Amino acid sequence: MSSERIEAALRPYVENGHLPGAVALRARGAEVDVACVGVRDLGTGVPMTRDTLFRIASLTKPLVAAVALMLVEDGTLALDKPVDEWLPELAGRPVLRELGAELDDVVPLARPITVQHVLTYTHGYGAVMAPPGTYPVQERIEALQLGPGADPEPFSRDEWMARLGTLPLLHQPGEGWSYHGGGEILGALLQRATGLSLETLLHERLFEPLGMRDTSYACIDPERLATAYRPGMSGELEVCAEPEGRWSPPLRVSGATGLISTVDDCLAFGRMLLDGGGGLLSDGSVAQMTTDRLTAQQKAAAMWLPGFWDGWGWGFGGAVATGREVPGPAAGSYGWTGGTGTACYTDLRGGRVGVLLTQREMTSPMPDAYANAFWEAF
Repeated sequence: MSSERIEAALRPYVENGHLPGAVALRARGAEVDVACVGVRDLGTGVPMTRDTLFRIASLTKPLVAAVALMLVEDGTLALDKPVDEWLPELAGRPVLRELGAELDDVVPLARPITVQHVLTYTHGYGAVMAPPGTYPVQERIEALQLGPGADPEPFSRDEWMARLGTLPLLHQPGEGWSYHGGGEILGALLQRATGLSLETLLHERLFEPLGMRDTSYACIDPERLATAYRPGMSGELEVCAEPEGRWSPPLRVSGATGLISTVDDCLAFGRMLLDGGGGLLSDGSVAQMTTDRLTAQQKAAAMWLPGFWDGWGWGFGGAVATGREVPGPAAGSYGWTGGTGTACYTDLRGGRVGVLLTQREMTSPMPDAYANAFWEAF
C-alpha cells in the first residue's frame, strides 16, 4: 500500500470541509507510508506535515497503562493488590444499590479495588453514558467536574481524588465496566506509588527510551501544533482550542487524556508492542495488555455503546478488536481513539501499525466516515 492510497481516501473529507487536515500512517516492518492532507490551521493555511503536533486525547490511556505494567514488573505495583495504600480516598467506598439510586441508597463494598480493576476500567467509577440529568450520580459527577470533556477550574490531582472519594461506586469492583475513570485514577496511582510526577514518569520510562521526542503534556513547539476544531451548528468547523488555548498545557496532567504527539511517536509505541515490549516490557506483559480482559458478564453490565462488545474487548488501557469490523482495525489489534479525532492501533497478528491524526472533535463515540475511509484503505 502507498501513501497515495491513504491520501486519496482522506482528501475528499478535506475538500468538502469535513476535516481541516490530517496526517495518517501505515507501517509494516521497515515499510512506512505517510500521507499529509489539508492544513494545520484554516486561518493561516499552513499545510499539514509529518511532524505536525496533535492533541491525542484518549490515546494517552494506552501509554499510561504501559508504564503501569513496567511498575508491576519492577515490583512497585502488583495486579492483585488493593489500591488503598496509595489511594485511601477509594478505600471502603459504598456502592450504589443500582445506577438510578439516590446517592445515599448504597450497599457495602464487596471487595477492594485492585490495580487490575483500575487497568481494566472495572473498578466502579467512570462516565455515565446517558442523557444529562438521567441519574442523581450523573448530576453529582457533573457538579464535581469529574467527567470527561469537562472544562473545569484548575484544581490539583489530589483535589480530583478527594472529590471522587465523596462518590459511591457505580458498581461493585469487577462486576461492570465504565469508561474514562480508570485512566484518571491510574495517573494518580502511578504518581503516588513512585513519588514522581506523571509527566516525569512517562518521559523516563517510555518516551525517552523509545525516542518519542515530540510527546509531552506541554507543547514543545507551538508553531507545529495543529489548531483543534469542532463542527458548529451550521456544520462548518469552528475553533475549539487554538495553539495557545486551554489544552496547551492542560489544566491538570491526566492519565486519561492530555498528551500531544506525532504520527512517528505513535508509531514508536506500536513498534514497541510488536517487538514484544522492546526491552521495556516482557512478552507476557504485552500479551496481558493487548488481550481482552473482560468477561461476558462485565460486558453485559457495561455502560457503553450498544453492539460495541460484539467486535471489541478491553485490555489494559485500550480496546482489543475481537472480530474484524469492516472497515476497522483487524482482529487482534490493540489501541484506541481520541475525542479530538485521533486513532492508533497495533495489529499484533499482522505486524502492522495504523495511525490517523486530525483535529476535528468527535461528535459521537462511533467512528466518523473519514476514519472508516482510512481503515478501508489500510
